[in-house]
Amino acid sequence: MMFFIIFFVVGSTLFLSERLNINGINDHLNNELNRAANLAIKEAMYDSERMDSISKFDEKVAYKAFYDYLYDDLQLDRSLRKYSGEKLAYTVVIGDLHIDGNTARLYLKATAYVPSMFGFGMDWQLPIDVRSRNMRVDGL
Repeated sequence: MMFFIIFFVVGSTLFLSERLNINGINDHLNNELNRAANLAIKEAMYDSERMDSISKFDEKVAYKAFYDYLYDDLQLDRSLRKYSGEKLAYTVVIGDLHIDGNTARLYLKATAYVPSMFGFGMDWQLPIDVRSRNMRVDGL
């Protein structure tokens, strides 16, 4: 009976720590990818149309700014993997990255693969769905 109680407490603790780690990474990635999307649109906007709240921008600049943020600020490698020392922390796989030229918005659908903390040979899959805000149209 005592063995069952100890097993239950240890198992619950391990599960809870794994779940907290996954939730933290999920929140981190959603915040950072939202920031990348918003900064990419802001970087690509033409200032000459600002007074009329018209959204004109260069899509190529937006794509470049988005990926520059991922590589430089988020410190992902060219395969969109993040390492913590020698250990793989997560991998981001972009399923769909679309910039709408009419509304000056960036849409991103991706999946993050996070290896289990305990090395069970499995990855957690975290869906990511991001839509940038256009401050000229959406307001604050």
